[in-house]
Amino acid sequence: MQFVDLYKAGRPRSERVESERSRSFTYDDLLARDKVNLDLRWLKDDGLQDAADLPVSEVLAREIIEQHEAALDEFNVIAASLEELTDKSGELG
Repeated sequence: MQFVDLYKAGRPRSERVESERSRSFTYDDLLARDKVNLDLRWLKDDGLQDAADLPVSEVLAREIIEQHEAALDEFNVIAASLEELTDKSGELG
């Protein structure tokens, strides 16, 4: 199952399904980990002097999507190259 199916957005948390790759953790579970850091503040952009200079949320969201799509395109090229190597040799490596 995919994360989106397991997450069940818009439904009660009690309906979510945990898996090896998607599970919840308690606050205490997180604090017990080595090198825990729960600092969720945005990274500071040294080019901005004031929070008023930040682009609007919609622009930030679009920029994030564009960056992720570009990264995904790069991964697709890598995956295609690996598949091509596998097809030529019968095995990878």
